[in-house]
Order: sequence, then structure tokens, then C-alpha cells
Amino acid sequence: MEKGQQREVEKIIVHSDYNSNTIDNDIALLKLAKPIKFNAKQKPIAITTTPPKAGQTIKISGFGYIAEGGPDSPLLKAALAPVVSRKKCQEAYSDDDITENMFCAGKGATDNCEGDSGGPAVIDNKLVGIISWGYECGSPKNPGVYTQIYRYRKWIAKNTGLKLFSLSGRQYKSTLRSVHTCFSFALFNMKLLCLSLTLLIAGANCFYVDNTGREKDKIVGGDYVPITEAPYQAQLLQLGSAICGATIISEYWLVSAAHCFEDTYGMSILTGSTYRSKGGQKHQIEKVIIHRGYDEYTNDNDISLIKLVKSIKFNERQKAVSLARVAPKTGDKMIVSGYGKEGEYQRASTTLKVATVPVVDQKTCARRYIRDPITNNMFCAGKGPTDACQGDSGGPGVIDGKLVGVVSSGMECGSTYYPGIYTRVDKYYEWIVGHTGIGQS
Repeated sequence: MEKGQQREVEKIIVHSDYNSNTIDNDIALLKLAKPIKFNAKQKPIAITTTPPKAGQTIKISGFGYIAEGGPDSPLLKAALAPVVSRKKCQEAYSDDDITENMFCAGKGATDNCEGDSGGPAVIDNKLVGIISWGYECGSPKNPGVYTQIYRYRKWIAKNTGLKLFSLSGRQYKSTLRSVHTCFSFALFNMKLLCLSLTLLIAGANCFYVDNTGREKDKIVGGDYVPITEAPYQAQLLQLGSAICGATIISEYWLVSAAHCFEDTYGMSILTGSTYRSKGGQKHQIEKVIIHRGYDEYTNDNDISLIKLVKSIKFNERQKAVSLARVAPKTGDKMIVSGYGKEGEYQRASTTLKVATVPVVDQKTCARRYIRDPITNNMFCAGKGPTDACQGDSGGPGVIDGKLVGVVSSGMECGSTYYPGIYTRVDKYYEWIVGHTGIGQS
């Protein structure tokens, strides 16, 4: 008989807003006493960065009842089920509230059943839902109801202390690290988590999220250029590999994103290089100042200051950019630069890229990110295939030779629907000057 591995549960975290009457917020986290050793038969799954849409097909699996009132399945079973629109689902469950934290799927004889609860619902190899509840397994009238994982990304991060990383940047919510970095940490501290009672999702100090979400940002589209075209561009290295961008604002100081500093071990700054993670001049970091108002779950006040141990020697390849004191305007053309991913699911660029993106109206941006607050400390830019992407986070957004934005987060690099999100530098001018003394004599 095939043998699996059994693990003791160290603790369980049930969502504080779980309602046993309405089954709203039907999600729980499990921490194991000992780590799971990943192999071909047990490994984590990526978490979705977008909600499922009506008509998409989910894959569900479990060991529950084969039919209503029937016996448990002795073997793992999997099935495909179409996602149902919220309107149709609510019509099917007219006496029950189908909240925004739920979605429905299933048609005819294909459905989850008793014993499958807590199990996974997957689209394109990403976890989109947790099997929650329903009426009559396989009923043609009543689809299965699922907890929508997309709504709980922040809650998962907050209650586990783990970081949601994307493939190489835009995190995390974001989180902004590479899968390579993620798994490197996993090797040192592989504590596994589960969503609900069955689904393994993550290990170590990071969630495996293909492109999290809101993701942290890289340049999609644009042009390859030498560093002399953007000499203020710097790279934040961790153990020798670029993980974020930064901007030179004086001989000793740089600006970056706060979310880039969830782990400061082995960090340094690289300036004056056209190439990712090599060439140029490497600098030791004396200290990092994270804005005390930074909220890692909303990405508000996503800004940080980096002070170097020794000064940067300015030349044509490395020099400071001045700070903007006024907000960018809708329609302004902003230059973004970085060494991040060249598109969703693509590798990071090996050389510096720059692109020009239009600033987007604040109200339009807020409508695009209706589930996430676009605060007055943020602005949006980007249209179509040109955008920042994973690995560009912390890097510069420049208009008329002045730093107006810090690459912060977004959804789907180069999306025609979601613009990139930037931290407004003008909002922090006094904060920057107060800490750095720039412009004071």
C-alpha cells in the first residue's frame, strides 16, 4: 500500500470573522510541528493574484463522498467544474447570502461533496478557492460554494508572518523577490502552512506566489539602454543578486520602496552598471530608514531611505536626481527604469531597460484596484504593454529630470487594465529632507 507522511499540527488559526451560520470567511491556517520534505508527491502550490471569472474551469480534488450519502473515496479523485456567475449562484441559493468572499462552481454531476471540504480549487496551477459548502453533491441546480482565496492574501500574510513573494518582484503584497530567493530561504527554515484542513501552500519565510498580488513591480516593453541614460538608477542586492531598484538622490543617500526590506541580511547597493547584479561599484549600507507609516498590507507609505557607508563618486554613470515637489499630472509622460522581469512569467532582464508610461487619472486607477485602496500617497501610470514589473520595485519614476515616483506595486505586468502603482515622492519631500539633510546648507 502506498504510504504518505503524517504531521502533527502545531496550531490552527481560524479567521476571526468566520460565521458558522452564513459560512462567510470560511478559511483557516494550519502550522505544522515539523516541515514537509518537498518531492514529486508533496509540494506547494502558487496562490492566485486575481479572482476566478465566470466560465473558467477549476480543478477540484479530494477524498470525500463519491455521491450524496455515499461512501468516501478510497483514492484521490479530481474533477473539472465551471465557475458560475455570482448572479446565477445567488439565484440558486436564494435563501443564503453568497458574499464577495465566495464564488460558485459546478454543473450537473461534477461537484465536490462531503469530505472534500477544505480542499483545493485550482486554475492554471494556482490556488483560487477552498471547498466550503453547498447543497446536494452534484446537483444540477446548486453549484458548490468556495472560499475565494484572492480575498485573503493579506490575512494569510498577516497571520503567519510569512511574506508573499512574486516571481521576481512586485510582491507582495507583494510581494518582490524571486522564486530562487524564496526557495533559498525555504531551505533554511522550511515550516509549512496549510489553507483550511488539507491544502499545503507554502514553506519557509515566503509564500510561493507566481506573481502576487498586488504584485511588486519590472519594465515590460521599453528599450535597452546604457546606464548613462539613467545614471541615477541603482540596484539593491541581496547576497549578490538584484532584488529591487533604488534611486540615487545624493552622494550618501538613495530612495527605494519599503517593501524591499523585509529581510536586510546580506544587502548592498550597486551603482553605475548597465548590467543586472554585476559591474559598476558596490557599496555597503550603513542604515535603512523605513517610513514609520508603511503598511505592508496596503502598501501605503511604501518608501525607504538608504544611507551608504562611503560616498558615491559622481560621474556620467552614477549621479543624483533631484526630488519633485509637486505631484505628477494625468497624462504626464514618466520615464521608468529597471532590471526586473520583461513580462509576466518571463525572466529578469540582464541589462537596464527604460520605458515611458503615461500617468493615469487617480479615479480611474482606484476603479481598477477596487479591492485595494489607492491612497493619496500613490499614483498610477502605464498603459498596454509598457509597464514596470517584478524586480523593478523601489526604482525610479522620473518626469522632467525629477524623481516623482518610486515603483511600488501592481497587477499583471503590462496589463491593459491594471496600471502600475507608484509612491508619490512629493508627499515625502519634507520627510526625505529631514532625514538626509539634502538641500540644506
